[in-house]
Amino acid sequence: MMRKMIVILALVSLLVATAAMAGENGRKGDFAMGFNNTDAPVGIRYFTSDKLAIDFGVGFQGTDLGDETASSFWFDLGAPYILNDYGNAFFFLRPAVTLGILDNRDMGLIGNPVLDADMNAVDDTWTQFTAALYLGGEVEFNDHLGVTFQQGFGLVSMSPPGDGDSTTDFGTVGQNVTEAGVWFTF
Repeated sequence: MMRKMIVILALVSLLVATAAMAGENGRKGDFAMGFNNTDAPVGIRYFTSDKLAIDFGVGFQGTDLGDETASSFWFDLGAPYILNDYGNAFFFLRPAVTLGILDNRDMGLIGNPVLDADMNAVDDTWTQFTAALYLGGEVEFNDHLGVTFQQGFGLVSMSPPGDGDSTTDFGTVGQNVTEAGVWFTF
């Protein structure tokens, strides 16, 4: 009888330990390449723990204008925190900020009669700053490939060159299937 109790206790202990470890995917120290933001699609992710990662993305657009090139840049920084882990999928909260440095000529504003001459200067840039809070999920198809969908709220501030008035907008942000983030973990 005592031997059976010890075996049963050992099996229960093993099952409890296995169940406790099942929620831990061991993500700490993992690197991934992919993106969260279509403006900054070249991204890296590093898991600082099993629940927290740091994302950084960059984007570039160069438009040929004949003798010159109009260049715009984007930088995205986010920190996804895993709220619930389901093994091959997880639900996360991701605060993020995005900075865009946009060439005036790339935005199609040159020659717009509504804008004053100061805003139509060839070498001027706009600044776009976005702060967002996303709720999302990532589905991992295997140990290395995952697809991310996220929605949330964002605050977008646009600052024109010169003395132009800045605008600030608040609203919902999100991704549909054509803008889903893709991550390759190694």
